[in-house]
Amino acid sequence: MGAQEDSQDSKLSREELYSLVWQKPIIRLAEEFGLSDQGLAKICKKFEIPRPPRGYWAKLEAGKKVEQAPLPAHPARSSKTIVVRSNKRQSDVVKDVRQASKALEEKIEAVQIPEDLRRLHPVVAGWVAKHKADQSKRRTERRNSRNTWYTPHPISDLTEKDRYRFRVTSAFLKAVEKHGFAVKSSHVKGSIELEVSGEKLEVVIAQKMMRKLKAGPDDEGWTAFPEHHQTGLYPSCFLRFSIKGWGISQKDYVETEKSKADKLLRKFIARVLAAEPELLQRRKEHEEWQRKYEQERAERAERVRLEKLDAQRWERLISKAQDRSLAREIKSFIEEIKIALTDREVVEVDGKSIDEWLEWAEAKSEELDPLNSVEDVFALPKDPYTFGQW
Repeated sequence: MGAQEDSQDSKLSREELYSLVWQKPIIRLAEEFGLSDQGLAKICKKFEIPRPPRGYWAKLEAGKKVEQAPLPAHPARSSKTIVVRSNKRQSDVVKDVRQASKALEEKIEAVQIPEDLRRLHPVVAGWVAKHKADQSKRRTERRNSRNTWYTPHPISDLTEKDRYRFRVTSAFLKAVEKHGFAVKSSHVKGSIELEVSGEKLEVVIAQKMMRKLKAGPDDEGWTAFPEHHQTGLYPSCFLRFSIKGWGISQKDYVETEKSKADKLLRKFIARVLAAEPELLQRRKEHEEWQRKYEQERAERAERVRLEKLDAQRWERLISKAQDRSLAREIKSFIEEIKIALTDREVVEVDGKSIDEWLEWAEAKSEELDPLNSVEDVFALPKDPYTFGQW
């Protein structure tokens, strides 16, 4: 049973998935399932299905001897049937991009890789110029160094591998610029940020590295930029072409003995060109998502606002009810005071008679009584600084 591109889910046995994993690179197999390579790798890990190690396919392509890891016993408590749930949207995108890349590849002219470092693309020419300037600066530092215990190391000349990578990168950049791509930033290690239709896309053209138990005679001093490479990894004889970017299906292209850069560049350039409509579609989807998100956020904010207003009105109603109860108590108390004063001599308090103070108290109780202004019971203050204050 193989991977079914048009079905949403694929059911297969552990042995069948093991066989497929060793038939083609996992990134290609994952595309057929409508998954990412990480997603398929997690499935293999869950069911203890061994996968080809790094460098396996390059060795196989080069005709070198390779070994296939045996399938271990079925893990306990795991299903005998593996259900690979395809991301239909991802599967459709991958299929569309693959078709677009193939169509574009047929239209792209053959890419001519320059034989030397003359007439390079300005970006690559800048790398070469900076390297020469760094070399000159370092030579001056060495001549002027007065330290007897330390002298700065010289900077090596560009190696054949460096020069080859520069020439290939220059050919690639000239080709994609003809199709509307612009270089926004770059690094001599091989990473380049391109822009098309306002969208950014990162590509990397770098030496394909491999891990070895012991360095060979050609592994030392193979580049003038050793600081850009991880210790313990050594160069192969091939370049790796990678395309990266938010929200696009990523893919690597690697040189082989049968498919060198002069042939591989057309495929890689076609894939880069096919990324433009993919990026625009992703931007459209992101903008739509952003619009819905903003709309939902505004609706949530409005619900919160109305809930706060509702809570305020309820709080105000309770407060006014308490004011009404207090006003009634005060009015009743005033009447009791009047009764108590019937047989007593009226005296003055702070320059006013008791009658004047009773009038004052009655006026205050009327101001406190919310029934004198019923509409004010439900009204909220318009001044935001008095929010929640009555």
